[in-house]
Order: sequence, then structure tokens, then C-alpha cells
Amino acid sequence: MESRIIFDTKRLIKELGISQEEYKELEKTVKKEFPQDEMMFQLHLLRALKSISHKKAKERGTF
Repeated sequence: MESRIIFDTKRLIKELGISQEEYKELEKTVKKEFPQDEMMFQLHLLRALKSISHKKAKERGTF
């Protein structure tokens, strides 16, 4: 099955200020949960990225 981008997570990590290290670790974790379902993998990765972003914003006091 060919992988295709459903959600633009690469662009989002830049916008949200998430480091490449955080992204790679998160990507590995989520892929373990959804190894065969690309859409669910991308959806849960997107949700996790947004959660990290909200947490960082709260820490900075900008949320």
C-alpha cells in the first residue's frame, strides 16, 4: 500500500515550534500503535502534535 500525505504534519511541526527530535520520537510511538493504518497514524500524529503545541503555549503563558 502506497503511503500518501493526508495531513501536512511536516509543515505543522514548523508552525508549532516542535523540534525534529520530538517529532521523530512521537512518530515512532504513534507508528507502533497504527502500523497498518496510514490514515489513523497521521490523524493521531496530528492530534499529538497539537497537544504538544498547546502544552508549550501554556508553559510560555501564550495560550
